[in-house]
Amino acid sequence: MRGFLDPVLDRSLVQLIRGSGFIFACRVGGAVLALATQWVLARWMGAENLGSYLLAYSWCILVARLSGLGFNSAAPRFIGKGLALDDQATIRGFVGFSGRTVLLVSFGACLVGVTTSFFTIGDAGYGPWPLVIAFAAVPFMAGTGYLEGIALSFSWFRAAFLPSIVLRPALFLTAVCAIWAFGGEIGPAGVMLLQLGSMFVALAVLVAAIGGPLSRRVSGVTPRWETRAWTNTAVALLIISLFRDYLPELSIIVAGVYLAPEEIAVFTIGYRIAALISFVMFAVDAFTIPQVAKAAAVNDRAGLQALAERATRLTFLASLGAFVGFWLFGRWALGLFGDEFVAGYRL
Repeated sequence: MRGFLDPVLDRSLVQLIRGSGFIFACRVGGAVLALATQWVLARWMGAENLGSYLLAYSWCILVARLSGLGFNSAAPRFIGKGLALDDQATIRGFVGFSGRTVLLVSFGACLVGVTTSFFTIGDAGYGPWPLVIAFAAVPFMAGTGYLEGIALSFSWFRAAFLPSIVLRPALFLTAVCAIWAFGGEIGPAGVMLLQLGSMFVALAVLVAAIGGPLSRRVSGVTPRWETRAWTNTAVALLIISLFRDYLPELSIIVAGVYLAPEEIAVFTIGYRIAALISFVMFAVDAFTIPQVAKAAAVNDRAGLQALAERATRLTFLASLGAFVGFWLFGRWALGLFGDEFVAGYRL
């Protein structure tokens, strides 16, 4: 074990732990807020209404990610290269092209989704309105995800993670608890509407946080265009990210074809709790990706290998502890949402 740990216990690892620790704290904090919200909704609305809301919300997340076309994932690759080579023209060209593309595609997906919801969901027992509102929220979610990628590329970690991962779920939870505390009644469509409002606020905060620094970086620079390379790379990364980061949403949507709303709720809560393990990987990756892009730009193979080794060792060790925790306390955690959710333990 000592031989396993020695290669990573150096100054670079300390920096990795410090940087990824902030991101991990944001992700865990956001996940705790999300699970707390789902606990409130489960106790308040019951599994059936919760399942209808979760299905609509999963559609929103998935379509928003598709609308982003992977440019948020490609941003660290090309902006990192531009920073390493002091190529401001490429940075401005990439930001301008990708931003306009995401805006147009997300609004198009919103219109198509809102229109088709009335014809495809009404007969499934859920009612169209949760999905209508979910698709209306797609441009806000897609815009937030894209700007997170831009902020991450410049290593602006607070702007990249606090608005959407912490602020948005905190606002949403506050709104839900306030309505519950005052004895209000709300259905899946109302919950989705509250989610849309929190998305709008998070996007506005993110625009305010990075708009000024970004404009100062690229103002007065003539853009250079490499649209084919940008698009090809972004779409390839989109396909990877769908399975790495959005398998829960894909699974919920597929489950919606076969399961009743209350079964979707049990499936989702069990899956979400288990997925907490992936936050360690996400935090380490998010801190490492900008460094990887810069090392790749100057063909520093030794640096790339060192980054990969440290990140992999740290992720593996942290994930072991998470697995043991879920094994021992999984039934208790599920029982907090209600007795009907304990059935998700094996999942």
